[in-house]
Order: sequence, then structure tokens, then C-alpha cells
Amino acid sequence: YEAMGDWPNTLESCRLALGYEGVKAQDYAKYAHLMLEHTTKLKLSAIQDLDAIVAHLRNALPNDSLADVVDCEIGVKLGDKSRLQRCTSKLAASAPSDPKTLSFQWAYAVERGDYAGAVAMLGRLKQSAISPNSIKRMEEATLLARPLWRRILDKWWMLGGVLLMAAVAVSLVWRTQRLVIAK
Repeated sequence: YEAMGDWPNTLESCRLALGYEGVKAQDYAKYAHLMLEHTTKLKLSAIQDLDAIVAHLRNALPNDSLADVVDCEIGVKLGDKSRLQRCTSKLAASAPSDPKTLSFQWAYAVERGDYAGAVAMLGRLKQSAISPNSIKRMEEATLLARPLWRRILDKWWMLGGVLLMAAVAVSLVWRTQRLVIAK
């Protein structure tokens, strides 16, 4: 099903396979990744399933960071700041220079509106093995995440245009009022 791009059947088959004997931790992580990648809006039941997978991975692999990676992927999908804070702090302790850790830390900074933190993470990511295309997309997302007033201030010509339009509007109002008073 996956090779054919039939995501509903891929997800259902994968979910059912998790109930069979011989399932490995990576199979749970694969299912979670597929669900997060191919589900636009997660229902409460899907979030509960994903949380159960994270709990299972924590129990099955207590000294591995796979559960934290899946938890961070869920946090990114949901825009869940508390989940991202929890999983990034664990990943930072176990794998501080891993590109996935840095990427999740960047996502957490963007999610909480920490523009300086996001830029700092981008600097660290540029030193890692992450692809230049990923860096470019992250830079664009960081710029778009900034408040509108910051984006306007960074573009001095936009600020100048806004001020010019305001001056013209004030001038027109002033002239109109002078003409009305003069008549």
C-alpha cells in the first residue's frame, strides 16, 4: 500500500500489524511517522494512539532516544509547546549535537516565538549534517514566524512606504478640513 501511495490502507495495515508477534520498536516508530506525515488533522483517538506508542517505546527502550524523537515529531505536528519542551530537553541531554535534536529545538523556539533562539539553532544546524534545502526552508519559516512589526522594520523601504502613505492621508484630511472651514 505504501508503494502505491494508498495512505489510508497503509496506516490501517501498519496499525493492525503492530498487534502481531515479533513487532520491533522501529515498527512502532515507523507507524507513528507515517501517521504524522500522512494525516492532516489528528483526531483525539490518533493522538492517544501516538502517546501509547511513545509510552511503549519508553518502556521497551529505556536507554534509547527513539521515544523522545517520536514525541517531538508529535509536538511539531500539534504545535504543542509543552510536549516540545519536554522532548527537546531529554534529547538535548542524550544527543545534544544530533541534527534531529537541533531541528526539534529550532521548532520549539519558533513555536514559542523565540526568534533569537531559532536563529541560534539555525547557526548550529548549519554546522551539522542537515541538508542545505532543509536549512533554507527553516530559514524561511523562521522569517515568517517573526511578528509583523519586526518584518516591516527589517524592510526599511516598507516602513518608509507606510510612513509616506500615512503622511499623504494626514495631508489629505488636513486639506479637506481647511476647504470645508473656508467655505
